[in-house]
Amino acid sequence: MTTKIVQKIRKGIRFYHPDHLGSTTVVTDLDGEVTQNAAYIPYGEVFVEQRNGTWNTPYLFNAKELDEETGLYYYGARYLDPTGTRWLSVDPLFEKYVGMTPYGYCAGNPVKLVDPDGENIVICDGDEFFIYDPNSSNSYNGNSEVIKNCVAVLDDMYSTKSGSKVLNVLISSSTEHKIKSTGDAYSKGYAVTIGNEVDFGGAFELRSFSHELFHQYQKDKGQGEATYFNEIEAYYFEKQVVTEYNDNLDWDNPNVYSLVRQYSSFDSSRLTNDAPQGKEYEEAAKNIFINGAFNKNNFDKAVNLFKDNSHANSNGLYNKPYYKVKTGNEKYLLESLFGK
Repeated sequence: MTTKIVQKIRKGIRFYHPDHLGSTTVVTDLDGEVTQNAAYIPYGEVFVEQRNGTWNTPYLFNAKELDEETGLYYYGARYLDPTGTRWLSVDPLFEKYVGMTPYGYCAGNPVKLVDPDGENIVICDGDEFFIYDPNSSNSYNGNSEVIKNCVAVLDDMYSTKSGSKVLNVLISSSTEHKIKSTGDAYSKGYAVTIGNEVDFGGAFELRSFSHELFHQYQKDKGQGEATYFNEIEAYYFEKQVVTEYNDNLDWDNPNVYSLVRQYSSFDSSRLTNDAPQGKEYEEAAKNIFINGAFNKNNFDKAVNLFKDNSHANSNGLYNKPYYKVKTGNEKYLLESLFGK
């Protein structure tokens, strides 16, 4: 490679320095010299921009591409007009935001929030909401304890290999998934999933989040409804996430035991007199995977014996008439997630 070619390549290298919204504020070259800097009005209109040459980046507000001919930013799902402070088309999820204009950007709060493409996990607390995206530089800086606690648990879940797989699917889904915490769920003593909303009722636990969000994952994959099949999958996933999280802890830390998370004991039977096939259930539930390979026979056996033998049903939660064994739309999602 000639010296001229190397110099040409070096001259074309640029480094972007974003703010908390991902917006490009400073661009530098390989030598650290500032080649471009920009500041914005809240909705993305360029307030001031300086360059030291003819080259400039089109990726500005939220790191989205600015079309110089139209003055619009392209977000993937629609275009943002920074001068008019609105979207050019209706929010595809507008029915979920009753009382808000379907053309409004980030509920009128563009200084704190980012709408990457209209596909997201949303944490709600009353009228306040926060779009969760661990891949974004955007962080929650509000006063809601509910949102703070939800973000903390989601971050723990995302720190695991299994948890990040499922959360990334939900984040990129065309369906919006909402998380909230109200007294209604708290009074029932367990998390409640209705449609694409999960109410944790103050139970900010890794096991509850993993379990209920896996149900959202199942729905996203076309495997919804209340079935023992789906419960076994969700309980196994919950156990996997919590195990991975605990394994990642620093066990040389004397305070490590305060950080350990617990999971539900779905793979143990109740008392012998209450579980006529308890040992058979235990054997099947604990051997859903054998040497890393998914065992369909053991899984199906655990599903069929779940209601009358699993410790997870010791309070009769799964005796309700709307629970079924299967529906016929099952895809065995655990095999694709964890199998060899």
